[in-house]
Amino acid sequence: MKYRFNSLEDFLVSSTLTVDGQLNDGWGKLFPVKGREIHATVLFSDIAGFSRRTLDLNATETLIFVNNFFAWISAEALRESKGIVDKYIGDEVMIVFSNDFGSDDPFLEAIQTARWMAEHDALSFCPHMGVASGTVIVGYVGTPLRYNCSVFGRAVALAARCAGVSPDRTDGPIFRRQSRSPHANGATVTLRKCFLSRNTSIQTATYGINRFPGIYESRVSSS
Repeated sequence: MKYRFNSLEDFLVSSTLTVDGQLNDGWGKLFPVKGREIHATVLFSDIAGFSRRTLDLNATETLIFVNNFFAWISAEALRESKGIVDKYIGDEVMIVFSNDFGSDDPFLEAIQTARWMAEHDALSFCPHMGVASGTVIVGYVGTPLRYNCSVFGRAVALAARCAGVSPDRTDGPIFRRQSRSPHANGATVTLRKCFLSRNTSIQTATYGINRFPGIYESRVSSS
């Protein structure tokens, strides 16, 4: 039976680090670099129209609204998975799935979590969601005065970017085709290619969520 980690720090304390050293900051001071590289799937999710929906709320009401969203995800969407919440950023949550955390299929688990959120959205959060897989590092970030544990890597940036891609956008070079995916349990898959810069593009696959189709698995390729 695989152990269920409650936090990224819990995982790091229980694991052998692949990176453990110190570097000079250029001003004669040393800073630690400690972490473990793993293969993981990252899920970003936030509340659709957050600024508009909280415009007429006071500060306390906004806090209640956001915490209700996070409580819903933590208590409901993650109850059947082994994902670890990395961080909360404003109205956004970042969740990491990995074989190292006990997942049998991290990508499938992330997609299933996203599907559950989309299909059981009783409070109408209408979440935006982005999913990406790749090599990341779970590491300590900060200084001896204040630090925490977080995940870094290309997959993190891609998942965050994909969560912000509108599935209905028509501007720019977006190409679509329909196919089937074993990861999505037979759901329709829409492939898109969104150019982010002159030399970089994101190949995205949108897994068929009827009301909230913004779920992506991403890879970077040279254009």
